Amino acid sequence: MQRSAQQFLYQKYAKLLYSIAFRYLNDKDEAKDLLHDAFVKIFDKIQLYKGNGSLEGWLKRIMVNECISFLRSKRKIQMSLLTEEISESEFIKTEEYSSYELDCYTKKDVLNCLQNLSEDYRIVFQLFALDNFSHKEIAEQIGILENASRARYFRAKKQLRDQLLALNKTKHEE
Repeated sequence: MQRSAQQFLYQKYAKLLYSIAFRYLNDKDEAKDLLHDAFVKIFDKIQLYKGNGSLEGWLKRIMVNECISFLRSKRKIQMSLLTEEISESEFIKTEEYSSYELDCYTKKDVLNCLQNLSEDYRIVFQLFALDNFSHKEIAEQIGILENASRARYFRAKKQLRDQLLALNKTKHEE
């Protein structure tokens, strides 16, 4: 790949891919290092991109995979709870909040609350809700059962909703 083409790709997508890395790692230095690693892989594997789907989507997928590999290597993803189920009482409690509108929050509010989730829940939530992985793909990526992925996503969504509602209450009290 020509140097000018590499430079163009980097300039166009570095900020986006860095934001993905930071969202997963929550550490600026690690995100920068991983961004570099991802671009090395991108430049090395660019001939594998066949034009099916968007180039941006392909690049994002590489970045997410790099993040998951990094977290797995650092043992930051807990693999101990392979089976998790959602109890009926948890489901009912979560559904009580479904009538609340959560569209009134800023992106910063949501991302701050997302960072407060436990690592296990945050990773699954991001993979499913933000990066469009299926629960089957998530299970394969991080080494858990598909039901565990669903349960973690469900609980993450509930915790995120609870945090946002608490934030809203705090804002209205000020």
